[in-house]
Order: sequence, then structure tokens, then C-alpha cells
Amino acid sequence: QEGRIDHRRLIARVTWLKALTDSELDTLSEKAIGRDFAKGDVIVRQNDRGDSLYVLVEGTLQASVETDQGPSVIGRIEPGEAFGEMSLLTGETRTATVSALTAAYVLEVRRDDLEPILRARPEIAEELGRLMAERQLAIERANTGESPASDTEMGNRALLIARRISKFFGLGGAEE
Repeated sequence: QEGRIDHRRLIARVTWLKALTDSELDTLSEKAIGRDFAKGDVIVRQNDRGDSLYVLVEGTLQASVETDQGPSVIGRIEPGEAFGEMSLLTGETRTATVSALTAAYVLEVRRDDLEPILRARPEIAEELGRLMAERQLAIERANTGESPASDTEMGNRALLIARRISKFFGLGGAEE
């Protein structure tokens, strides 16, 4: 693909994709689409439907949410970080608007490219659920200052996310 970056290396850094094998990561990285954005461009908009995740390669992005008082910045996304995975995995609408603070280059991984991998190995949904639950709960705890999640809370959240992933992709499994 483009000579400027190694898609495979970047996609392999996405925490929750560690559930995939090397050949599955190779497949995803071959299908990833590189996209350029100018400063100020919106990459995803809160409440829009989405079926892809993005990995930031170059530049800096800003995530914000719409509140009663207007937009509120909730964080920055730096190179190597991914966003949009819940929309990709569960079909949920986007939870934040992400825009480019600088010129930016991202890799897009689409649902259509991940689906054959999940269909071939539906048990991945459970691992993805666990990894996503860990991430979600860590973010919630950081935002509220609460103590870390209990094993039970983590397990319940992981199972819930795994079921949503399985249902969204029409997989068997995660119900047991």
C-alpha cells in the first residue's frame, strides 16, 4: 500500500486486536484504507451510525461530546491510538465527535473486513468483549475517580459486550 507507513505494524498495536492471529492481522492491514484529513475536518460525528474504526497514523485529533452547554472536549487522540471500535463491533452510534486539530492521516478498518475473521472464529467475540470491557471500565474509573472494577463487574461487562458483538455479526457462541 502507501509507502509512508506500515499498516500491519500500526493495526497490531490496537489493544483489543491482540485477540487476532498474525494472519488475521495481515488480512485486516491489507484491507485498511488510508485517509487524509485537513485541520478542522470531522472524521466521525457523535450519534452518527458507524461501521469502522480508525487508527491515527499522523497528526493530532480531538474528541468532543455535545452537552446542554455546547461541545465539551473529552480528550486528544495521538498517533498509534484507535477510536470508533464500539460502532465497528456493536453497531452503536458514535459516542463522540472526532475532528482533526492538525492535518491528519488515519487508517480505516471496516466491518466488512473484520466480519469474515469473526465468522471463521466466533470465539474472538468473547476475547474482544473482555478487552473492550477492560478499556471501558478503565476510562469510566479515570473519569469518576472510582476504585478499579471488581472481577464480577468486569466479567458482567465483558459478557454483555461479547453478546452484543456476537448478535451484531450474527455469530453463535457468547450466549452460553
